Amino acid sequence: MTALKNHHSLRYIEENYLILLIVLLGAALRIYNLSGESVWFDEAVTSQVSELGIGDLIGWMINENDNNPPLYYILMHFWVSLFGDSEFSLRLPSAIVGTFSVLMLYLVGKWVFDRTTALIASLILAVSVFHIEYSQEARSYSLLAFLTLCSFYFFLKTLSGSKTLYIVAYIISSVLLLYSHFYGVFILIVQNIFCFTRYFVRRDMFSLGLSKWITLQIITGLLFVPGLLIWYKNTVAMQGGFWLAEPSVIDVVRYFYHFTGRDYVLFILFFILAAFSFISFKNIGHSNNIKDMLDIKDSPDKSLFLSNVDAMYLLLLWLFVPILVPFLISLFSTPILHTRYIIGSSLAFYLLVAKGVYNLNAKRLRVIIPLAILVLSIWPLRMYYVDAHKHQWRETLAYLEENAEDNDSVFVYPVFDVRTTEYYREREDLRFVPLTPESASELPDRFWVVIGLFAKTDEQAIVRGMLREYDLKLVKSFSRLNLYLYEKKKD
Repeated sequence: MTALKNHHSLRYIEENYLILLIVLLGAALRIYNLSGESVWFDEAVTSQVSELGIGDLIGWMINENDNNPPLYYILMHFWVSLFGDSEFSLRLPSAIVGTFSVLMLYLVGKWVFDRTTALIASLILAVSVFHIEYSQEARSYSLLAFLTLCSFYFFLKTLSGSKTLYIVAYIISSVLLLYSHFYGVFILIVQNIFCFTRYFVRRDMFSLGLSKWITLQIITGLLFVPGLLIWYKNTVAMQGGFWLAEPSVIDVVRYFYHFTGRDYVLFILFFILAAFSFISFKNIGHSNNIKDMLDIKDSPDKSLFLSNVDAMYLLLLWLFVPILVPFLISLFSTPILHTRYIIGSSLAFYLLVAKGVYNLNAKRLRVIIPLAILVLSIWPLRMYYVDAHKHQWRETLAYLEENAEDNDSVFVYPVFDVRTTEYYREREDLRFVPLTPESASELPDRFWVVIGLFAKTDEQAIVRGMLREYDLKLVKSFSRLNLYLYEKKKD
């Protein structure tokens, strides 16, 4: 019996060693230098909220109008209570689910296309700087990507087999997706558009049926009713003004640039390959039929229930709906579109790129191009690990506490970043105060100012205002933070 188990284990490894290696690569890149950068404001919020009790946590979310559902904070509450809130510990859950996303994309890719395409897509995800960045941040975006893949995987399994286990798993994963981030609703919209258009065009919804699909959506919606209270309150609050700017068409193009790790060579290569996903090169020169050239036919692998047309249609919906719908909302209502919110769309993009590689229909190219993507990813990865991208609060506070005099006042701008100083401060004698018009009217003779460089920070106006009555004694720059020391002018 033991020998038989060993034989099956060896056979499993032989059949799946490539995806195992890719997952291990993804894990290594997500855990490497996990605590290398400082915690910034959003992560400091995660730390503080995670230390609240569950009831207080929910109350905080409602009162503070935090634009995230409670799932991530609840999970982090239990995590922090067990493992603490160091930089490494805070970010490790994101790295873990980010690693599992590599495996889940492989599983989804196999159902949508084939094993080769799935392997290529998982490799792209494993080395994606875009995903590694959010896998090394103590926020819900890595979880959003993972649950997006889980929802799609069990969505496909449910359509293909309609088994009770798949249906239950689909409902659970979809509800958790909604509770992880409100952008999860756009993923469910994608699935509904796909199912309803297929039904109205073909009068067919695979093995599931229209009435059962509607029932699943009603159940999912009912289980999310408690989350609707927070969603409604946040929506009302955002109508009064939100921190995001109105997006443009150029911003949409820039999102894809971020998907490729902010590298122009990969950006161009990925778009070319994504275009190839619509063309089957094995038919060029052998057929004048445009349907053959576009590979519009059922997959020869009978285990795949989606035709190529179905698969491409689903991926295009997955790619564009979570971008275009928020884009239109942002134009006609309140801006709600941000790169990190559409992390789920990047997964569809990677699948299209991988399908483009597969459609080249040359075994050598199917090896050479993924290796080229791997090599081209080295430079963006190096820049990511070497350069500081977050606000360097750890370094700033260390310098400040080493050089500040007893009972010095430290004024912080923007005001919300006082929360971040609480994560790193060690000296209790220092007084950290939000820099507001009220606090600026009663400045002491000597004080420090820390200014976080955000998009709407008018740093020069603040500095010029101080110079009317105070001498600037010191300026120290850190990544996305500047530290100033002022003393009262002598008459």
